[in-house]
Amino acid sequence: MITESGVLMSSLKMIPYIKDNYCKKGKIVIEDNVWIGANVIIFPGVIIGKKSIIGAGSIITKNIPPYSIVKGQPGIVFKKIQDNKVIPI
Repeated sequence: MITESGVLMSSLKMIPYIKDNYCKKGKIVIEDNVWIGANVIIFPGVIIGKKSIIGAGSIITKNIPPYSIVKGQPGIVFKKIQDNKVIPI
């Protein structure tokens, strides 16, 4: 149902569910030598490990291990960096 103000009433009922299940609290930690592409969204409480690369437009919802290459929505690790070589997962 849409009210005069244009608010969809059924979506208002979802706010507590979204807050409880998807909104973490805490600081975002970005360790040393991390590259972050344009328009990346990082959720609160996430730690991005050292020497990781985050692709443009990714949405990071979980911690990223060190030496990882991440892309997507939600961001997933699809390659690792080991001994200066890129290794597919």
